[in-house]
Amino acid sequence: MSLRDSQDSDHLALVEENEALRRKISEISASAAEVKAKDEEKIKRLEMELGEIRSITQVESNASLRRLAESSGKAKVHQNMMKKLIERGAVEGIIDQSSKVSIKKTEFGEVVHTEPSEILKFLLSESEKGAFRRHTIEKFDRDDGATRIIYWQHFTQGSRVFEYLLNVQVNYSENVQGGGYTLNMSSVNEEELSEDNMSKFMLYKSYSKNARSVKFNGEWKLEAHDYGQTLFSLVGTLESFNDFDENAPGSSNSGRLSNRLSKGSGLINRLSKARQRFSGGGGFSLKGGNTRISMIGGRGSSRGAFSSVLGIFNMVQKKFRKPDIIDERRKKHFMEEVIPNAPELTSDEKNMLKKIGSLETHIYSKGKRISGTLKEGIDKYLWREKGKDWACFVMLADCSAKRLLADTYDFDTYRGSQEYKANHGNLTRKISKNINGTRSLFFRNTLYVPTTLNPRVFDLWFCWKEIKSSNGKTSYLVGFVPLTDYPGRNSEKKKFGPTSSTVATVTGIHVVEEVTANISRWTRVMYVDLKANLLKPALLKVAKSELRWANTQKEKYRRNDKRVDMELREEIIDQMKSASPGRGLESDQIMVFQQLDQLFGGEEDAAAWKKEKTNLAGVKLWFKKHKDAKTKRNILLGKCQRNADCTAAEATAWYFDFASRERSFVGREEGNSIRFQIRKETKRTNERLYAYLKMFKFPLMNRKFVTRFIWRKNSNESMSVGVWSVNENADWGGAAARSVTGTTYALFTATNIANIGGVPQCELTLNQYFDLNGYVPPSKINQNMPQVLGTLNILANSFSRDKDIDFAEFEKRAEIMKSVKQIYSPDETKALQRGLEFHKKCEDSGIFSEITSPDNFVKMKTVHIDGESLVTGKAMTVVDASAEQCAAFEYNMSSREALKYNTESGIYDVTFNEINEHAAHYFSTRKLPYKILKDRVSRNKIIWKKEHEGDDKGLVIMDVSDTVDLLDEIPMTEGAVRVVAHTFWMFKPLLPIGDVPQTEVHITTKVDFKGKIPTSVVNAIAPKFLSVLSHLRKHFDKSKNFDKINRALIIERMNTLLKVDKEMFDAHFTDFKDKERVRGSFPLAETFFKAQGKGKGWGKTTIKVRAPIEEVAAFFWDFDSRTHLNTTGDIERVITKRKGEWEISTRRRQKLTSGHGGTHRNREFLNSMKMYRVSKNTIVITLTAQKDQNSKLSLDASNLSELAAGPSPTSTNLFSNSSLFFISSPNLTKRRGRFSRKFNPKVIEASEGVTIRFTRNSKMTTKVEFVTRLELGRGVSDESTKLALQKHLDEAAEAERYFADLVELKDMTTAVGEALGADMVWDGGQLEGKSSRSDKLEHIKDVCQKSLALREVMKKYPWFLTMLLRARVGNLAFNSVVKTKLECISEKEARVLGNNLMPCMKSRKVIGAGVDLWSMQNRAIGELFKEFPWMRSMFIALGQGIVKTAPWGLMFRVSFGACTSGIDLITDIYVTLSFLEDKRYYGYFLASAVSLGVSLGFQLLLIVAQYRKMGWQRVLKEAFPVFIGFKPAVDAYRVSNGAQMEVGQAINALEELTAIKLVEMFSEAIPGVIIQLMAITTKLGDKKDINNGAWISLAVSLIATGFIGATVSYDYDTDPKKRESAPEFYGYVPSHPTKRTIVYASLLAFSAGMLLIRCFTIVLLGLISSKWVFFYIGADLGLYLTVKMLRADFFHWIPFEGSYEIVGSILTRIIIKVITDFTSIVHFRHPNEVGGFYWIFGFVLTMGSLPATIHFYQRQGGDDSIAENAWVAVNFAIPFTAVAFIIFLTNIEAGYRDTFFSTMTAPDYAVKNFKIAESDEARAHFSILRSKHHWQSIEEEVRIWVETNWEIWEESKPKWFDETTRAMVPVAYIPTPEGRARESMRRSVRKSTSQSTRKSFVLTKILGQEETSRGAIVPVINGGDESNKETVF
Repeated sequence: MSLRDSQDSDHLALVEENEALRRKISEISASAAEVKAKDEEKIKRLEMELGEIRSITQVESNASLRRLAESSGKAKVHQNMMKKLIERGAVEGIIDQSSKVSIKKTEFGEVVHTEPSEILKFLLSESEKGAFRRHTIEKFDRDDGATRIIYWQHFTQGSRVFEYLLNVQVNYSENVQGGGYTLNMSSVNEEELSEDNMSKFMLYKSYSKNARSVKFNGEWKLEAHDYGQTLFSLVGTLESFNDFDENAPGSSNSGRLSNRLSKGSGLINRLSKARQRFSGGGGFSLKGGNTRISMIGGRGSSRGAFSSVLGIFNMVQKKFRKPDIIDERRKKHFMEEVIPNAPELTSDEKNMLKKIGSLETHIYSKGKRISGTLKEGIDKYLWREKGKDWACFVMLADCSAKRLLADTYDFDTYRGSQEYKANHGNLTRKISKNINGTRSLFFRNTLYVPTTLNPRVFDLWFCWKEIKSSNGKTSYLVGFVPLTDYPGRNSEKKKFGPTSSTVATVTGIHVVEEVTANISRWTRVMYVDLKANLLKPALLKVAKSELRWANTQKEKYRRNDKRVDMELREEIIDQMKSASPGRGLESDQIMVFQQLDQLFGGEEDAAAWKKEKTNLAGVKLWFKKHKDAKTKRNILLGKCQRNADCTAAEATAWYFDFASRERSFVGREEGNSIRFQIRKETKRTNERLYAYLKMFKFPLMNRKFVTRFIWRKNSNESMSVGVWSVNENADWGGAAARSVTGTTYALFTATNIANIGGVPQCELTLNQYFDLNGYVPPSKINQNMPQVLGTLNILANSFSRDKDIDFAEFEKRAEIMKSVKQIYSPDETKALQRGLEFHKKCEDSGIFSEITSPDNFVKMKTVHIDGESLVTGKAMTVVDASAEQCAAFEYNMSSREALKYNTESGIYDVTFNEINEHAAHYFSTRKLPYKILKDRVSRNKIIWKKEHEGDDKGLVIMDVSDTVDLLDEIPMTEGAVRVVAHTFWMFKPLLPIGDVPQTEVHITTKVDFKGKIPTSVVNAIAPKFLSVLSHLRKHFDKSKNFDKINRALIIERMNTLLKVDKEMFDAHFTDFKDKERVRGSFPLAETFFKAQGKGKGWGKTTIKVRAPIEEVAAFFWDFDSRTHLNTTGDIERVITKRKGEWEISTRRRQKLTSGHGGTHRNREFLNSMKMYRVSKNTIVITLTAQKDQNSKLSLDASNLSELAAGPSPTSTNLFSNSSLFFISSPNLTKRRGRFSRKFNPKVIEASEGVTIRFTRNSKMTTKVEFVTRLELGRGVSDESTKLALQKHLDEAAEAERYFADLVELKDMTTAVGEALGADMVWDGGQLEGKSSRSDKLEHIKDVCQKSLALREVMKKYPWFLTMLLRARVGNLAFNSVVKTKLECISEKEARVLGNNLMPCMKSRKVIGAGVDLWSMQNRAIGELFKEFPWMRSMFIALGQGIVKTAPWGLMFRVSFGACTSGIDLITDIYVTLSFLEDKRYYGYFLASAVSLGVSLGFQLLLIVAQYRKMGWQRVLKEAFPVFIGFKPAVDAYRVSNGAQMEVGQAINALEELTAIKLVEMFSEAIPGVIIQLMAITTKLGDKKDINNGAWISLAVSLIATGFIGATVSYDYDTDPKKRESAPEFYGYVPSHPTKRTIVYASLLAFSAGMLLIRCFTIVLLGLISSKWVFFYIGADLGLYLTVKMLRADFFHWIPFEGSYEIVGSILTRIIIKVITDFTSIVHFRHPNEVGGFYWIFGFVLTMGSLPATIHFYQRQGGDDSIAENAWVAVNFAIPFTAVAFIIFLTNIEAGYRDTFFSTMTAPDYAVKNFKIAESDEARAHFSILRSKHHWQSIEEEVRIWVETNWEIWEESKPKWFDETTRAMVPVAYIPTPEGRARESMRRSVRKSTSQSTRKSFVLTKILGQEETSRGAIVPVINGGDESNKETVF
């Protein structure tokens, strides 16, 4: 290879290497460029990201700043709102500052009367009922506060529902004084919910087409405020959307909701389980796993949402509203904090108060009393001086001085603002307190003044100060002057700047003086300048109106008058105690007492006084003649003495307080006297000046007295009061214009004497002189002297402590008998021996006859001794007291109780003179009932003796025999006949029961009245003398205590009861076909019986007893308890043998009453009694009949001795003893120490089977089902059988009465109150058919005495019994409203209250409405019902019993309507027959006959619809009264007797009566008026005279129809149940009696007027052509039905079924529309009927139709005379009707006027009320008890409601869930298949028309029981073993 080649190759290699290096450099350069480009791009990207971050940060920063600003804005809004609320003061109402341009922005504020925590608790609580329903979907805690998701539903009027799904964050505000909360709320979208939360949400969500979803974002702020209040404000935005709007922020769209629902079958299954089907107006349904969504577009109105939020806000305020409580806290704060810590008065304030402080003196120097105000108890003065008008009052206020100061100065209260608004509307009222930290207060008040155009503004400056008096009492002075007198300028004063109204001025003071701790004297003096030239009458009217305010204030503070008088007397007594005896009198006062002593004389003049007789117990009277030195008239001086149960100081204070409230009230009420104290500037503590006006009947003139009363302390034990007439001027206010000045002097002395049993005693002496002067003869004055001296009797009665005195004397006497041995004289021993022989002779006599005793525990008989014609009475009983106690009770003939009894029984001139500790004289005179009979004198000597040793140890005997002792000292009453009598008592001690002693008491007595009274008469009244033994027994009776202890022993052993299957006794309670309701049964019991002939009968009663089940079962098991013997009326009731722990043999004997006045032998029932435990909540007692194998043989002596000895160790009744056995067994007689049973041919054995099932309803309520079957014998009529059945069934009712009496006041319920009321009027029970006034009143007293609750009420309000007695009598009286508060009611006012109940009952058809009216009209009754809510039910039950028999009562109200219908029918028939007299009017005859026929046809259709489910036999029975025209009367009788709705009926008795009346109106009354008007106009056209009968018939038809229309509207509106269920519709009738009468009269007037207008229109159209009539009516009805169908409101609410649905709805709609057009019945404005707007449209249309028709008639060439008369009718009828309607609208409650313009439909009404209903009863009324078409849109909700509650209803059986309601529930709604099958079978059995033996057998087999050959149901135990069968019937 050459060199060249070598070089070339090297060169090439170098070139290649360079190329490679160049390429490498290029690649590196390219790579570097690429890297650089990438880095630049990365840098740019990072820069962009950084820019974005910066941008985002800025945005978030801006958003944060905006949120901060928004939060700051809300805080500022809240702060401003809170400030306004505080400045507003005690004024209620919501402050609304929401935007008026866009209603989305809301700002509300209100002060709520509770603490913030309570509001928070309410808002976040759960509530599934009512208008505001709240649910918590989820709750969790976060660091910044508690958070939860909530769902709210707010139901508003018109069935609209606003829904809120909110996220709520609760933050506690610590920086707020008292604490507070902030609730941050924001709306949540449904799709944001979790699956579990969605399932909860879907359960609560409403799917109604009226639902609106509301989006709300904002804050609710709660801040603590003064007096336990909360400042509540809301700031936020809201927006409303229709439900299921996919565009709404708060709602999910179709896809979202589908996705949420399709996430899993678990949610669908849970929803399906909760709601098996969902369909209706909401358009949303779930079925299986498929989902269907209905979209409803459109945005809702935010205005509705705003109203909803405002409504919720308002509900919070109403929920906690308690302004009175807040006001009370405010006053308490002022008294306890402000007064003690008040700032010192400034110099300006001192000057102001000093300037006006002397105004009080003007009363005494210049005051003039207003005429007619003396009886008000307030001194009122009015006068004019120097252009100033003065008005003053002085009164005692029953409150402390501090409280009165608080009310007169701090009047910034809720009550004050309410009263101001009520009286003055929206006139300006401002208050500014604590001006510059001082006591001053600024007040602006605006008033209307008569005869002036502009109101008057009063700007005032108030200030107060405290004044301490020398006696240690505190007074307060409150001054007020015009604000212009306030010195200087002030920022607060600027607020009271210029006003457009005229500024008036007023200056005055309030002087509040402390009299006692709780009584103040209040004086107000003021003068006013109204800046108007008013005439004197106008000025007087203004001043009197202002002074009437004082009456309001007096009534506001008023307390019980007796209590206030007592406090005032205590103040006087304190002054008396501090006085020194014989000192402290001024010279003029000493002279008064000296003159009185000279007038009445001292001890040396005692012989001049002549003693007089008096009928007043314990009162002694003397008289002496006195010749007046001035007048020369012989005037009688009187002196009276008696003792009083009080100290001398108390009696003196009572007499000194001459014008006390109690004494003044009596005079004012009786209208015969006026008394008042004359006040002067100079005051003496021991002297008062009184003015007294005594009123006399014509021709005597009234007498006036002005007297000084001066008290003097004679010694520490004696006080005196001197009374001296003076010549002083008194301001009588015109009351004494025509009167004569009288003169009176008196000296009253009270001296303490020895106490009796710790009760203070004093002797009272009153010396009296009075002269009426004028021309009244002295004899007339002398006749009235005893009445004047009767003041002492009134005084003594005021302090009476009779029971305490009697008890002390009784205890003292019993202790002497027990412990002190007595020494007896020979005469006393002989007298006792004669009495003992008298008693033994009666015991051994074999000639006796038993007599009926009024007391089951007292055995009475009469004996003829030694063949005498005069009988000797003998009685025996056992008393729950010791022998000494019994003897002491009968011995003490001078007891206060005995003296009262003597006065009531006509016994007078009583003398009880104790000889020694064991003997006394007792003399008395008795007036006999007939004047021809002379008075009888009884002069007896009473001797008692107790055996202290021997066999008769402890025995006490007492002999009362005639005596001739002391005939000279105490002579007989002149002209009286002396009675010969001998009575012997024996008190034999028995073994005690527990720690209660027992005594067997015998009384033997013989009385000969002498004179001309036949022996037969004396013998007939023997039981009356023996009844004293019953009085003794009842006085010490402890039966209830014994029975209670015995029941407790029974209950202790109930755990050993044999348990049996539930089905064992079910067949025993199967009802009989054609059973009858027992009319005389206990009103609260469901009692039925069936007489089966031949003395056989079946009966069943069901009651509810308020007691535990074990307690009630033990009551019935305690067969021989005292209660059973006392209430059942059994002649004998004993346990003959105890076979086991829970099996006994019993015997009872009863008197069988004849139903036809005949006589029956007594019946004896022998039974085996057993008790079983069925389950924890069920116990059963059975009594099965058994034969008495030895009924005619003697009883086993061992059994008798066992019974006589007492209970065995295994006995449950510890209180059986020989005495009780002897009493309850009249066929057991005691001879020679042994018992024997005699065969009694008057007794017939009968059989009875009883099954009693006790079911526990609640812890304290037991349901008792009592079934009995009797076999009394073949000779007993069905009537007697029914009477016996009723008597047996009443035993169950006695249990309800018994346990109702045991309920204490704190445990009272509505049911127990109803039981007490029913007991008071139960004529079939305790009253036993007695209807005399005295029987009714005695029964009321007995019920009140037995009931623990009523006893407590009477103890608190002693007048309650008086009111109850007056209400029970049921006399028709005028309704006199009593406005007195509860605690201030007097006895007289109590009588008025009782009388007022009856007029209220008379004015209402429904008893409850009458009782409600009674409580609304009478303040005390309303307060009584508020304090004791159960009282209302008691008086409703009482009223039902009273009105049932009262001729003016409900029977009168309903019967009057029935009578008007009958009279209308008679006049229609008369007119119809009169048409036959002229053949030209034969067509009218046919028309009238057809209308009557159509009326009968419609009534028959109604009868078929009402009773078709009860069988055609019942339909025919009900149709018969229709044909004879008695259907209204029959319905009236049912309503008046309270007939209940029976199973199978469509409507109740009242609705049936109303429907019959409406049918009569539609088919008879309205056509009748048209026909009569047609006939009259035809006769007018024929120029014929119209007889009076036609006009009378027309008038009767108009009035009768108007009466029916008014009654329907009135009664439905006043029905309390309807007012409770639908208060927004019912309640327009006012409670004021005058307005109520006006409303009723106007209803009747415009109803009759509308009938005349409408009928005249029809007549005129008919005269033109009949086609115009059909066109007019048809067009009207067609329009009406079209509107109803277009609004889905066609079907009527009555639940017709099947094919009756459409026909019934058409007929009902047409009938009601026609009736409404013709009568305008106001009730038919109801959404269920015509509707409010269409009602008013029809009213106006009818009014305008008549003038238009007349014009049309004239254009058609009608008769001029007819047209002329038609115009006369127009000129009268239309103005008359219009005026009546206007009067009606102006007198009804204002809140109900909008119901006349309502557009609500019946379905909307039902749905709305179902949703907001608070109770299941109300929900049933608005769903299952009406047509299903009305609640079809909420059918699923109804189904769920029924499914949820069905088992609860079956278990508790609420009162509303009766057979009728139960039958209306669709079977498909019952939750379980077993329940549906059981209910279907139950309904099919009840529907069956017969109960054949086969059906009974099949039913028995189904229930697991068998049937005996006799057809009796027999329970099967242990698989049907014959040995275990028990024949119950």
